[in-house]
Amino acid sequence: MIIKFPKNFYNQSAVLSVLEQTKFLFGNEWKFKPGMRFDCREVHKISIYGVLILYKIIDYGYRNQCFFKASFLGNMRFFESVWKLYGFSQLMSSYFEDNHTDRSYSFMEFKTEHNIIIAPQPLLRMEHEHVNNILQRVFAPKLNAFYNDNPKGVDMAFGCISEIIGNFWEHSNDQSSMLVAEGLKDQIEISCVDNGFGIISTMRKSNQFKASVTDEAILLKALNKGITSKPKSNHMGYGLWIIDEIVTRVGGKFFIFTEGVYYSNEYKKKSVKKCGFWRGTILYLLLPMVNPITPSQIIEKELVTDNSTLPINFV
Repeated sequence: MIIKFPKNFYNQSAVLSVLEQTKFLFGNEWKFKPGMRFDCREVHKISIYGVLILYKIIDYGYRNQCFFKASFLGNMRFFESVWKLYGFSQLMSSYFEDNHTDRSYSFMEFKTEHNIIIAPQPLLRMEHEHVNNILQRVFAPKLNAFYNDNPKGVDMAFGCISEIIGNFWEHSNDQSSMLVAEGLKDQIEISCVDNGFGIISTMRKSNQFKASVTDEAILLKALNKGITSKPKSNHMGYGLWIIDEIVTRVGGKFFIFTEGVYYSNEYKKKSVKKCGFWRGTILYLLLPMVNPITPSQIIEKELVTDNSTLPINFV
């Protein structure tokens, strides 16, 4: 079998093309299928977003023994330079050399290079507290230093990252998820990929929806204010809604791919459609750093009424 990656692997259409080809992985665990080829020979441009998805496809197949002696086809000089730039060199080599362990993630680090800030962060389940500590102690200061004249932009970006990671810790059971961020002075891209419980199945398990409700409708509902997969808990259901509100107000991009459906909020135009099945969730954000808005501003404007009371959703 062949997965053929697109020439320009950095946008929504490229991801949709790849998801149509990789959906066969989910359901072929422990099948040891021979002859698997990752065909990247036509790839001439790939973003950190594309690298992240490529990594997670290889990681899932490797961990779940979907294939036997798979091969990677492509311009290795090009890919080695890309992996080095984004901090994935040792991690990707660990799969090709068949010596992957959790220690393979220890070489990844935050850095600034050529006026770009790059932040790959594994979200290893066993290192929950360690990851949170790194984000506060290492990443937050680097983000502040890079955007030293834009404190609101830093609050916006770090707030979105915190919401994404919070959702992951709460809902995903994946052992090898990854969050990445790549920032220029005028924008920052943030993406997270996991193969845990997807948004659709998680919401259906909450027993809030009839069986007849479509997956597309559930994904849209999950983006509403006050909607949570744990309605009888103290979870307020603001995470995805706040991110979507921020993206809408600053005119950015927000894509979610999960379990056969995807949501797109691109320059304030929103849609939800079917796509190739992905076990878990892929999140992508592009935030312009000009005229930023922070999560606290969203909460102040949308959740606090004139008499300063917070609405509570008891449903």
